[in-house]
Amino acid sequence: MIYKRLRELDGGKDKLPNLRELAAQENKIALSTREKEIQRNTMSNTDEKRLKQREAAIEILESHPEGVKSVDLKRHVEGEVGEEITNMTTFMQTLMNKVPGIVKVSRGFYQYNSK
Repeated sequence: MIYKRLRELDGGKDKLPNLRELAAQENKIALSTREKEIQRNTMSNTDEKRLKQREAAIEILESHPEGVKSVDLKRHVEGEVGEEITNMTTFMQTLMNKVPGIVKVSRGFYQYNSK
């Protein structure tokens, strides 16, 4: 009844969409948003690389209690992981925020304190 009246008002130019078609479209949209959420929640390749780099840096710092120069640390991490660290300062700042035992003793020199 309502659809009939709407068609009359519309002049019958455009058909009103079928309710089943609308429901199918809504389901497709809902599925695509769920898939996007799942993709966001899973680790990307860059996140996995960064995690490997951080783990390698922590291992190296733990194995050298006297401390390590930034340049040497970068070379070792890049050698172990096989990925370049593009910005060592940012990398170490993030690492120091995540691991409180890592300390910047002086310019370009980092140490791991397990205390």
